Amino acid sequence: MVRANTAYVLNPETRIFKPVELQVDLGIRPLYAIIGCRLLEVVRFDERHTLFVDEEGLQDGLTAFTIFEGFPQPIAGKIVLVGGDGSTPYTSPLISLEDAAKHFKCCRPVLDPVFAKADEISPGGIIIAGALAGLQCRIERRTPTLVEQGFRIWPISRNRMANRTESHREQTLRCSMPVPHMRFPCLVEGEA
Repeated sequence: MVRANTAYVLNPETRIFKPVELQVDLGIRPLYAIIGCRLLEVVRFDERHTLFVDEEGLQDGLTAFTIFEGFPQPIAGKIVLVGGDGSTPYTSPLISLEDAAKHFKCCRPVLDPVFAKADEISPGGIIIAGALAGLQCRIERRTPTLVEQGFRIWPISRNRMANRTESHREQTLRCSMPVPHMRFPCLVEGEA
């Protein structure tokens, strides 16, 4: 009989956070395939757990990434959480999937259309009221969707609509991006 440990895998593209079984005698080799990388980076989750992430994940063209509470930079690509401090062979996590998920925010850029409210003159010409004046970019941050034993569970937020409103108010970064003919730079709100 083959021994297996459980690991938790977070995919920021789908926001799915789920347990997977890993064959013990293969060591960390399966992590390369799960994450889809050439180089693994070890990130300390806490004193009893370790994250394995793609060392080269932060590249141009990101469509999603993860914010890990207390880590100084975003993490791109899939994340694998295991038990152990990273110096010894890993074990199954001692933390629950639900408790682990509270430390992550899955992020993705979202473009919202901005329509002219009145006739406007821009370097690209006149924009008629109601016409598309540009695009507003924001970074949407959401909690992971937990999947356990083939079923989706939603334990983190009891009132999903309240969290969605809060998410849009407090957890988005915004910038203004004009339609290409307008040639204005994208500015993050709060910058001068």
